[in-house]
Amino acid sequence: MLRRYAGDDARVIVVVSGVEAERRWIPTRKRVKAAEPGAGPPPVDVHRFTVIDAQPADDDVAAAAWLKDGAEASVETALGHLNRVIAAARVSAFDPSIVELRREHALAVRAGYGEGEDVANGRWAEALELPPPKDRLSGLSPQERTAALLSARDVALACEELSLRADADVRAGRRREAALQLRAALDAAVVEMQSFSTLAGMADRISELETLATGIDEVATAATQGGLDDAQFEQVKAALGRLQAALRARLAATGL
Repeated sequence: MLRRYAGDDARVIVVVSGVEAERRWIPTRKRVKAAEPGAGPPPVDVHRFTVIDAQPADDDVAAAAWLKDGAEASVETALGHLNRVIAAARVSAFDPSIVELRREHALAVRAGYGEGEDVANGRWAEALELPPPKDRLSGLSPQERTAALLSARDVALACEELSLRADADVRAGRRREAALQLRAALDAAVVEMQSFSTLAGMADRISELETLATGIDEVATAATQGGLDDAQFEQVKAALGRLQAALRARLAATGL
């Protein structure tokens, strides 16, 4: 159950369940036979995540109206709740490999309504399977840059990875973490981007990053002492956007 704070009523219930799959454990030192011709790949483990609004619909008519007109808009909200669960699991397990999910990672996305216990067990009174987003491949890196990185013709900057972590925190609404990550990203960028200062327009961008770093340093210091207000969070998002623009400009100037 997800709550805004201790003592608050539950707002969302998240159910995690697995789909049975063929056992793939192989005993130690056992010889593995070649696959039969035409045999398909072995099944993989699949998890089903069900996000249930703890506030029931007024009646079936209201639920059907939501399914028709509001289900699509609810997907990102539900994904945010799910990623809150995943983030909690990551911190609890001390395991950085537990990463948050995006909609395009799902094999299928369904929205529906029904009795609470039935829905928790994957049974619906009525449900729709929602189409995947049109840009399913947007998560793939451009091939030219990937090839350049793998062949050592280009290098991945530390500030790039740090900016991605800050972006993930912004998207998840983790305000304090976003500010702290962005401070590290800007500090690294100011130093790393000096190597590209002779490229067209980069000197001005580096100067802008230096100014932004000063402002974000103050915000990040405030983040260590408590939460950020809306204005500070907007400052973080704006600075992150300018850092990302500078990184894209660097790639454009180098032809990648």
